[in-house]
Amino acid sequence: MKNLFILLTSIASIQLLIAQDFSGPIAITDENYDKISSNRSNPTVRGTIHGASAEELDQLVISYTLVRPSDPFQVKYEAPILEDGTFTFTLPSNLPYQQIWFSLKDYAYTCLLANEALQLDFDFSKLKAHPVYLAGDGLTFSGKDGRVNQEYNSYTLYHKEKLPNFSRKFQELDPQAPQYLSKIDSLMSIQRSVDAEFLNKNRAPATRKIVESQTALEGATYKIVHASISGTQISDMHALILPVFSITNDSYSYFQVLYQYTRRMHFKPLETYKDPVLQFRKIDALYPAPHADLIKLRINDPDVQEYAAILGTLRDHVNQTWAASYVQQEHQVMQEKAAKIQALLDTEVSPAEILPFGTPIINTSFQAALYRSETETAEDLLKTIRAALPDKLIVLDLWATWCVPCIQNMPHQKRLYEQAKEKQLSIAFVYLCTDRSSSASKWKNKIAELQQPGTHIFVSDQQMDDLFRLVNGSGYPTYIIIKPNGEIDAETMQTNRQIDINELAALLEN
Repeated sequence: MKNLFILLTSIASIQLLIAQDFSGPIAITDENYDKISSNRSNPTVRGTIHGASAEELDQLVISYTLVRPSDPFQVKYEAPILEDGTFTFTLPSNLPYQQIWFSLKDYAYTCLLANEALQLDFDFSKLKAHPVYLAGDGLTFSGKDGRVNQEYNSYTLYHKEKLPNFSRKFQELDPQAPQYLSKIDSLMSIQRSVDAEFLNKNRAPATRKIVESQTALEGATYKIVHASISGTQISDMHALILPVFSITNDSYSYFQVLYQYTRRMHFKPLETYKDPVLQFRKIDALYPAPHADLIKLRINDPDVQEYAAILGTLRDHVNQTWAASYVQQEHQVMQEKAAKIQALLDTEVSPAEILPFGTPIINTSFQAALYRSETETAEDLLKTIRAALPDKLIVLDLWATWCVPCIQNMPHQKRLYEQAKEKQLSIAFVYLCTDRSSSASKWKNKIAELQQPGTHIFVSDQQMDDLFRLVNGSGYPTYIIIKPNGEIDAETMQTNRQIDINELAALLEN
């Protein structure tokens, strides 16, 4: 009987693989995906840059951004180029057709879908004459994933040619308008027609599945967002539970809005928002198991230690084997980050001086000095900062631990700090963080995670509101420059424009 069971299991596995070969990939949202995921290796991307001199190779940089199903949903890496012009990188997980935004300095930019093995070949002499965008002469895709990548990038170019600025049409629609959903349907019908024109030729089954799925996900995302904004229950939710064949920006957005809709319409008690386990159970009750696992990956926290705790709990509340493996891997990464953060905070250095910004908290090895504000008003806080840093150009960064744009701009601020120090410019970087929906622990952890140098002051939400009124600011992040003569400039540094060190140096002289 045991031998018969093994035989039947083997036959079923072979049938599954044969079906996959003829009809294309199995969706990660298909419960059958679990049967093949354990046998999958992590995808590998290899490449060769042909015709580049040793000096040219030395100047080239390969960077790539990996799209993930959990936060951070995009992670940037670099791949070293060897002396013979070759490079190799392997993805950290074995998810299907994971999207990668790949660039070879200014010579090539393309979208990769890594599933098994992909080979990239660059003709550098052609790239120097005409850089490649997505696909073109000078870039060749090969290997098991070669055909899908060539076709998918060709599809994107075809779509841009046939429907230029098409995304703008969606952005121009008013979600509150009565005909919003019908207009979405009309636009999606146009897009599906263009898809069909492209797919009508002899395309790989995987290309067909991915293109059709991506378009369907995009349409569903708009409808789910509309329901979430309007607070309307979706009557036919089953029609919006779609197969997902690749991990891309579109699939991330789809599961993100599904989670937001679920929070808005189904997480009624306040306790549900605070308890991840209650959220896990509610999501499991509402969605098929594979979809539920991908939605649960959207539950996170900007604090590394708290996010590690959520992942540790999630390990026991996923349905699919691949999801358990992915969560275990992510949990380990977060634990390592949390340990590194704690080590940084445990390593104090003696301050060169203690400035009168409030209660000193810690001076770190990465040149950050942390204080808790003790001033009563925003005016007093600004006066204290200016008096402690005379004859300096002061860059104030008003931020919050939960503010995504704030965090995204921190690396640029860090570079400015390092450049100012290298050029010996009298510029001080002071970060004012609100305690709104945060804590001193989260504040310290985030600073250590970013290793953000400068002066950091933890202030009350009331004091921050007063400061916004004082400088006519609103929202996070807000940047304020205090010139050496005391003039307050809230216009030069904008959230949508990254100032450079030469502009700051010029302000020192004015």
